[in-house]
Amino acid sequence: MNVLLRFACMGILCLVARAACAQMNLGSDAVIYSTEASAETPADSTALFTIKDIIITGNRQTKPATILRELSFSTEEQYPLNEIVDKFAGARQQLMNTGLFRSVIVSLKSLRGYDVYVNIEVEER
Repeated sequence: MNVLLRFACMGILCLVARAACAQMNLGSDAVIYSTEASAETPADSTALFTIKDIIITGNRQTKPATILRELSFSTEEQYPLNEIVDKFAGARQQLMNTGLFRSVIVSLKSLRGYDVYVNIEVEER
């Protein structure tokens, strides 16, 4: 099941990458990929995408630096789409393992060209 989820996520991201190459603008509320959702189309891409910004929401007591420390990626790093999917799933699991949160959703909030903007939504215990 985990392998199927990874292939599905890669499919979503590849479709988004094609749209980004055509420089299609997405609405501000559109979530491109999320650890909460799944799809069914497998695909692959070798293009490198740069993580430009990581936005954290829902944290009232936990400092952003604590959350960022648990991530296996940071801003200005470049990855192919399949690695981004793996890193998002790993980040969600790592943040849940801290015991600080009831739920964690790691989303690819927007994509501008080859620039990725990440949203991390947490619900504290």
